Amino acid sequence: MSIVVIIYGEEFQNTPFEKAGVFIIGSLFLAKGVKIQLEKVKNVEHISNDGNFPLFSIDSKLYSGIENSQVIMDDMTNKINNKGDQNIQGKSLSERIKFHNEIVQFNYVKCFFSNLLLYEEWISSKGYGISSALYETRFSWPLNKLLLKKKRTAVDNVFKYSYFKNTKEELIREFETFCMYLNNKLGNQLLVDKLQMSELDLLIYGYITIINAYPNYFESYIEILNRCPQINELLIKINDTNGNILAFWKELHD
Repeated sequence: MSIVVIIYGEEFQNTPFEKAGVFIIGSLFLAKGVKIQLEKVKNVEHISNDGNFPLFSIDSKLYSGIENSQVIMDDMTNKINNKGDQNIQGKSLSERIKFHNEIVQFNYVKCFFSNLLLYEEWISSKGYGISSALYETRFSWPLNKLLLKKKRTAVDNVFKYSYFKNTKEELIREFETFCMYLNNKLGNQLLVDKLQMSELDLLIYGYITIINAYPNYFESYIEILNRCPQINELLIKINDTNGNILAFWKELHD
């Protein structure tokens, strides 16, 4: 079986947004029994052909983005189990609708959390101060100023077309609404598939693990999560049921 090589930037790029992508991709593959390997490189932003991150390589072929990992992961695991493409083929109409609804849910949650992380890293004044300090220490003047401006401009362009309101208060309210809904929906079960861990479970697990790991960026959000015991129980369940994912987090975050 092929090993997935996840390409990871040097320490100055290890902000919550970049680390979340790496951790989620690794968790998705590990949960399917696919082996992964981390590779740290300099100037990772110059490697991506389409500007999307995180990057990962399979059999020397480069891919980017959580969405691509989802498709490739399903293809790899289906071939391993000799199932062919069973995501859609041979399914009833109700099963197809359920499958597409899960994709919509997955992509909504991904966009919600990725925008939240970007906002708190680069738009909010506190987060921008923390993130800009990483660039200040990594590069000398005037390169640090040029790279910082380039990054901030790229993030501004993302939010120009985002459905999020660009105020911290509104973003926190949306996060609280999402968490309260999720906390009530979870009950004592995992989210999508009541019998086993789903990709949506892992996506939520990955983003919330990142938020909890960076209180300097996400203090207000952690206060909300502390009022959501079922969400915290989801994190514990996933850590308890898949030691490889927990070990990967420790490797990534230590």
